[in-house]
Amino acid sequence: MNQPSPEQMQALLQYASQKLGMPPDQLAALVKNGGYEGLTSSLSDNSRRTLERLAGDPQKLQALLSSPQVRELLKRL
Repeated sequence: MNQPSPEQMQALLQYASQKLGMPPDQLAALVKNGGYEGLTSSLSDNSRRTLERLAGDPQKLQALLSSPQVRELLKRL
């Protein structure tokens, strides 16, 4: 699978922040400063399981990046 473009990553960040209930800047800082472990340590059990399912399945991640909601977010960037 190809690496997501910067636009796709930004859209994924926006979408994930909505799903996880935290501001995009906070989510980005958690990922940048603590990596995956830093992010998952701040999540509820349910949110952590959701993220782990997504991250562990490249097909689901690609489907998410191709979803109409993410494409709409990309248009707004």
